[in-house]
Amino acid sequence: MTTAPSKSSPFVDGARMTAAEYFALPETKQRCDLIDGVLYVSPSPDFFHQKLVGVLYVTLDSFARRNGGEAFVSPMDVEFDPLVTRQPDAGYIRPGRVGIIGRHHVVGPPDLVVEVHSPSNRRIDTGDKLEIYARYGVAEIWLVDPVRRTVTVHTGQDGRIARSETVPFGERIPSSVVDAGDAGLDAIQPPG
Repeated sequence: MTTAPSKSSPFVDGARMTAAEYFALPETKQRCDLIDGVLYVSPSPDFFHQKLVGVLYVTLDSFARRNGGEAFVSPMDVEFDPLVTRQPDAGYIRPGRVGIIGRHHVVGPPDLVVEVHSPSNRRIDTGDKLEIYARYGVAEIWLVDPVRRTVTVHTGQDGRIARSETVPFGERIPSSVVDAGDAGLDAIQPPG
């Protein structure tokens, strides 16, 4: 069954598949997630969202160039198990764990993932995605809220969120995984 896309939720393809079947699909630039074997497809994000993602990716990539490891930006699939893949907006993998990067996607939990809220994905980011990232061992999850202009850093431990801290744009991001400073987010303004 196919559910029509709306501004409040991603398009649910309804097709049931495994990660292996998902990775056999033709390459696409569209955001896709496989959750418990169900394919979810999202419309492309808005300009401000992508600007924030770009700035955060550059920050993570600069850290990786200085300290080792690898940064990545969406669309990049992360396979957590045979029925669960996600496409975080950006992420970072520590130097000792870069072996989880495959030719086409990441296999296993990154050390850090970044999700920038969009009007259509706030509930998913703060619920489903956060729970999946913690359950599968992501050490740190950054949820960036462009409306409130905040970054909430969630620390994962033993399959759950152990600690959360929120800071406004312009303050140092309280990360134990990377030194991102304030990432320059305060200088980024929405268009118009």
